[in-house]
Amino acid sequence: MIFSNYNSLLCQFTTLLFLTISGCTQNINPNNIHHNSQNSDLEQCRLMFSNIKKTITDNHTQDAQASTIKNFPYLRNNRFLASFRQQTLSDLAFKQWINQMEAIALQSIQIEIHNLPPTIKSSMPTKQQIKNCSQQLKKQDFFQSKSRFSNISQLKTMTIDEEYQTWKRFFGAYWLTSWGMKLGIHQMHKTIKATYQVSLDKLTDNKRLIHYVPAEKIKKSSTTNIRKMIKNSYNNDLKIPQLSNSELSQLFENFAPIWAIDVKTNQDKIGNPQWIQGMQQAVIDIAHPNIFHYHSHTRFNHKNLLQLNYVIWFPSRPAESFIDILSGHLDGLIWRVTLDEDGSVLVYDTIHNCGCYHQYYPAKNMCLKPADGLLQEPPFAPQIAPTLNTSERILLRIAHTSHFIDRVTTSKNLKGHQVAYQLSDYNDLRSIKIQGSTKYKSLFQENGIIAGTQRGERWILWPMGIPGPGEMRQRGHHATAFLGKKHFDDIDLLERSFERCR
Repeated sequence: MIFSNYNSLLCQFTTLLFLTISGCTQNINPNNIHHNSQNSDLEQCRLMFSNIKKTITDNHTQDAQASTIKNFPYLRNNRFLASFRQQTLSDLAFKQWINQMEAIALQSIQIEIHNLPPTIKSSMPTKQQIKNCSQQLKKQDFFQSKSRFSNISQLKTMTIDEEYQTWKRFFGAYWLTSWGMKLGIHQMHKTIKATYQVSLDKLTDNKRLIHYVPAEKIKKSSTTNIRKMIKNSYNNDLKIPQLSNSELSQLFENFAPIWAIDVKTNQDKIGNPQWIQGMQQAVIDIAHPNIFHYHSHTRFNHKNLLQLNYVIWFPSRPAESFIDILSGHLDGLIWRVTLDEDGSVLVYDTIHNCGCYHQYYPAKNMCLKPADGLLQEPPFAPQIAPTLNTSERILLRIAHTSHFIDRVTTSKNLKGHQVAYQLSDYNDLRSIKIQGSTKYKSLFQENGIIAGTQRGERWILWPMGIPGPGEMRQRGHHATAFLGKKHFDDIDLLERSFERCR
């Protein structure tokens, strides 16, 4: 009996090594051997992602731009992609949706690894190894595994965290304090509208204006080419405008604005964020003005639309008085262009890099909707967008100190001192080389907020529920309303704010 058991074990062991001894193969299923090997590879991949996460967490290089998805470390999400969880997708559309989330995750993980200390970074898996494991896990979880339906159900219930803290609204007696905020917002809109009625020549001294213009290599494309490019970009099952990098570059160059800034001090000059070794706060190099860009998507009238975002940075918002609760380190603006299906501009809008002061500049065929609730912040459009000739660009007149946009006009009003700017990828801000070091560091903290940009207003506005109001933020973390809840990247933001004029 003992010999019999021993022979059986020996036989199985020999078979696993050589797969050639015919006397024992009758009890071994080759499919099971392959399956076990595959399972081992998948477990190794899951372990790899777990180790990557731990290393990144331990070294505090997490990037907050995209949201992680529980149980799927190779996928990340944003508000636009998350909106597809509510739709019935074809097999091809579902695959494209998963691939989009995978691409975001792979990019984010590479940035997080790049920001690790050099000695640790050198021991991390390669980009190709991470990609290979991602594809294996994706295939198993959503296209082969018996639990794929359960996994898909998990994706259908995923959420994106809001940039609002309910506990602050509760303890801040939001339903009472918000009435004061409602009055303040009404007064601010009234003041801004009054500014737009004043002649530009009376607003600023033209001798102080610096016109930041696109560099000579940045050219405009023909309207025909733009329309063709946008039309072709919808040829996919998700019906999302998808363009190549070169096509996106053409669009960013085509719609790049001119920034006409009233420069009173160096704090009103735009520049390039930098880290300097030994410093706890990022600084702005005004000798090298860069405009950072990224593309996003929204939905209007059931159509997915492309958005072009342009981001500028100032060294600070200087204080206008001894006690100025709005002043602080770093300041900036985002100018966004939403393109209709034919490549024409549907609406422009802007916020400061804190998410504050959201203003629209719609095309003539777009009409504002009223606020969708008594304590909801109404959409605000101080001006209709100007119509451009083929060779013209949008020109933004920006005030000193506050860095508010005082007027949106066209490049036919361009006169005075000019400085050329370069277009740079917004992702460059997520991994900046520290001067005087071999290390890299994100401009943003793990919570998506830039360190050292606190404003005094946080002590007054905290009952509105926004963490750190006035602080500079990363894409995906811009709450734009103190009343109600709105985010700059909300999928229904345009739907809630506009309708086509009848």
